[in-house]
Amino acid sequence: MNKEKKKNCYYINEYSLDNQFSDIPSFISSVKDHTIPLLDKIQRENDVLVFKKSDLWCRPICQGKCWQDIVYGEKERYPLGAFRKRFFQLFCIDPYFPEDVISAIKIKELPNGVMLEEAEAGNNCFSYAVFFEADILSFMHDEFPGGTLTVCLEDGGEREVWNLSSLENWREPQPVSQWPLPGNGYVEVRSRECAYHAPHFHVKIGEYENAYFIKTGEAIHAYHSSLARDCNRVVQQWYCENKEAVECAWNDLHPSRF
Repeated sequence: MNKEKKKNCYYINEYSLDNQFSDIPSFISSVKDHTIPLLDKIQRENDVLVFKKSDLWCRPICQGKCWQDIVYGEKERYPLGAFRKRFFQLFCIDPYFPEDVISAIKIKELPNGVMLEEAEAGNNCFSYAVFFEADILSFMHDEFPGGTLTVCLEDGGEREVWNLSSLENWREPQPVSQWPLPGNGYVEVRSRECAYHAPHFHVKIGEYENAYFIKTGEAIHAYHSSLARDCNRVVQQWYCENKEAVECAWNDLHPSRF
């Protein structure tokens, strides 16, 4: 078992671009002063991904203008200089949300009170962030302040998500306990878990990601693909051999909750 500090991924908040900037220079300054320093700090971590929605580039920045208008339509008026490459990376370079895989978490209402349609409820930055217990990264926006944000779920519950809008909201990577699995996979117990979650461990094997209850070894999210069945057999074998170790790891990281 290895103990380390780790964050798995971040999700860029597509709703934090909705014409809130007064003009394009204000947006460029905000990205340079707040967003890019955050991305620089994230990139210094190991094995971390920043996901975005594939249409982030066409989200309205001010007066209906989007990223494309800045980089192409008005590039003479708004020279980006050395930041041009960073703007491309921020808006147009993989990885994107896995939009063919709808999250099991369905968001009904965003932190700013906006209600989501059914088709969008499981395919947005907050649904993935809640599902994968990840942080959100937002552009500067009064309705998405840095710190804890609360979303309402379709099932009537609420979940909290940590939002990064500047380095002032930075949280150090969380300590985790981790074990290797076949296929470059791993099991890990994380220290930073929501209080309403029962003791559990996380699993990633290739494209398969899930969480399992420590008490029973039961998968929290039910998947029915052949990949999920194969991975679940691997996890169950590991769980039978390592239940006591994973219990101790949880107890070590959450001494008052087991």
